[in-house]
Amino acid sequence: MDDLGNVKFLLSVIMPVYNVEPYLKRAVESVLCQSFEKFELLLIDDGSTDNCPQICDEFAKKDERIKVIHKRNGGLDSARNAGLGICQGNYLTFVDSDDSVEQGYFRRIYELSALYREVDLFVFGWNYIDSTGDRIKTMNLKKKGIIQAEDYIREVLSFDSDTGGGFTWNKVWKLDNLKSVKLFDESQWCFEDKMWNVEMLEEASKVCIDKGCFYNYMIRGDSLSHNKDKESDRKINAIETYKKISKLKYKNADNKIYAQNALNTLIVSYLFNAMVNKEYKAVLAIKKEKFNLSFIGNIYFKIKTYVKASYIVLRGKL
Repeated sequence: MDDLGNVKFLLSVIMPVYNVEPYLKRAVESVLCQSFEKFELLLIDDGSTDNCPQICDEFAKKDERIKVIHKRNGGLDSARNAGLGICQGNYLTFVDSDDSVEQGYFRRIYELSALYREVDLFVFGWNYIDSTGDRIKTMNLKKKGIIQAEDYIREVLSFDSDTGGGFTWNKVWKLDNLKSVKLFDESQWCFEDKMWNVEMLEEASKVCIDKGCFYNYMIRGDSLSHNKDKESDRKINAIETYKKISKLKYKNADNKIYAQNALNTLIVSYLFNAMVNKEYKAVLAIKKEKFNLSFIGNIYFKIKTYVKASYIVLRGKL
């Protein structure tokens, strides 16, 4: 590992891989071409049935910084957890295997870690790209600078992404000051990244929101298709995840109220959206949920969040 003054630095990059043969080389090469080289790349092959396993092994033969795990298919979070089980770095990030990162990303992480040694989480903006790698749009984060972790929890819980959202792939964690690294809940597959981030933030102190946009998130054309059963399952699972999030132990009592606010908003918004789209499986399930929009909390938050979530739902983005 390299020295940052008297601080050790090694970045662990976890990349879950499953049937992404057309995009995998681009994703891996975007990591390997970084000018800052103090990293390890963990390729977690989650039972791919295409040529991804062979591609992973070929890369590992050429670069000693790459480690490959081949495992039985267990889903994205199972692959993430497998990576967490073997990572050696004191800094951690995730890169999806159909995405890529811009040159200079790891150098920027390195520089920020030297500048802000008290920070436990670095958050970055990102670019939306198409399947050819061409940029569609850049997401510049509205807030920048250092904030308290307990304040950033509310940003993660919200339905906004303009301060970094609840994603894993635009964040870099410093693990030195955390008591433990949480595992992902493999029973949840929608918003489970939000829950993981919240659990990690509960042990963190400070967050740095940077102005850089180094991550390239690919929008697939097939993601626009609407399968009612699949969408119903997604809504149901999302609500189950937020129910778990609302039951987490929070050091700040206001954050627990915020989580309950978000859950109630999600129930109402998803019920409305499911009825409009005639997703009857979701309608039947969500109607059984208990919610109360008059619970104790900040009335400004309730109005703002509900209106914003409803707007996002109507646009089909939530």
